Amino acid sequence: MRRLEYFSLGGVLALVWTPRLRTLPWIVAALMLIGMGAWDITTRVGRTDFVLMASIAGYELIIGLTEEATAG
Repeated sequence: MRRLEYFSLGGVLALVWTPRLRTLPWIVAALMLIGMGAWDITTRVGRTDFVLMASIAGYELIIGLTEEATAG
């Protein structure tokens, strides 16, 4: 089984899904997080959650790029 250096939603997704583009699981996870944050804005709950979700999405992308650099 593949071992991940850092925990991320994209890493968990990459364990069960291996697409042609290595960073795709992390991109999908980041897009889901951005979508969740945007949903928060459209329901007028608050902006703080969007900033948090966008920060976690950035983390996902950085981890995905790091994983690709170490694997490739």
